[in-house]
Amino acid sequence: DPIVDHALPFYSGRVTLHVTPEQYAPYVDASSDRILLQVSEYDAPLVSVQVGDDAVPLPWEPYTVDVTSAVRNGETLHITLVNSRRNSFGPLHIVPTLRPSYGPPSFLTTGSQWSDEYSLIPSQIGPLKFLNC
Repeated sequence: DPIVDHALPFYSGRVTLHVTPEQYAPYVDASSDRILLQVSEYDAPLVSVQVGDDAVPLPWEPYTVDVTSAVRNGETLHITLVNSRRNSFGPLHIVPTLRPSYGPPSFLTTGSQWSDEYSLIPSQIGPLKFLNC
């Protein structure tokens, strides 16, 4: 669910999803040669996955990271969503909400470019998929 639906509409920090071995066990085959985690859908500037001591960013398709060692060691997986500052600093009343770019004129909206309601961008992690290779 978008974090704006969880009483965090203006939050611009990081949000980390912790996936325990009990939660991912039904989706992985520990005997596979490799186990990949795919985070193919997210709305944020960046998602990273903590694997051991390394935070692995997933900026490009196919948005996968090798989690074989973490799964075999029974580690909790930490998936971090890095938010933008757009919902904190605005523009907060602009229509349409999503635009190719924002600049000083974006904060001086009137007429059909103004909304009395907040115009917030989504920020969420979509379904996680484990690939047993």
